[in-house]
Amino acid sequence: MFEKRTVIRKTWGDNAWLSRNNVTLLFFIGRARGGSTDNRTSENRTSVNEKTQRLIEKEAILYRDIVQESYIDSYGNLSYKSLSIIKWVTTSCPHAKYILKADTDMYINIPLLVQTLKAHTDPNVKFNTFIMGQALPNSQPFRDPLSKWYVPYSRFNGSVYPNFVSGTAYALTTPAAKLLYEASMRVPFFWLEDVYLTGFCAVLANVTIIHSPLFSLYKLSTSGCAFRSMISGHEYSTSELETIHRELTNSSLVC
Repeated sequence: MFEKRTVIRKTWGDNAWLSRNNVTLLFFIGRARGGSTDNRTSENRTSVNEKTQRLIEKEAILYRDIVQESYIDSYGNLSYKSLSIIKWVTTSCPHAKYILKADTDMYINIPLLVQTLKAHTDPNVKFNTFIMGQALPNSQPFRDPLSKWYVPYSRFNGSVYPNFVSGTAYALTTPAAKLLYEASMRVPFFWLEDVYLTGFCAVLANVTIIHSPLFSLYKLSTSGCAFRSMISGHEYSTSELETIHRELTNSSLVC
């Protein structure tokens, strides 16, 4: 993950290095879990965890952009990670205007994102409360126990999830984040973070979902031209992120 964070800092996350942009880039992570499926001894697994933790601490001191909490960093704990994001904003950065949550294999066109968010913000309203992303209405839970997204009836017995946005990348206003955090204290925990936070919690908090076709949960062409009119694309390697950013920021690019 260090390599992915490094590339993000150099590509679409580099907006945070310019003070005039008024942007903060943060990586939210949990604790390492080493040697989960092999035959290593408990002592060896502990050694792996400690080594990983030391590297994370060095990286955090160097870049000052890592927020680490006590949950195990795993796919099943992504809801804890997303909650840690809105908790941090609510308590440590309450005057921020917008929040972007994105996976590390996403490319984000930050200038277009900011432009789009401003266009949907009503200057006459004191507290704009919305979540923007690729909405996934009428999504049904996976009932196959072999599915990565399997949900038993004991966890959710409905046939359709509430409207929510893809967790690959979405943006929200800080007032919306505050409402979601408050709602999370009253909504039973659910391990699918996008369904939980932008679905169940958003319904209780009465936070509006805005579908934007500029957000994609799929992999677009690995080119700057593909992102001139798109905010996000998914499943890129570190080298592909560099290619997209280099082309997109090239003023002589012809599409």
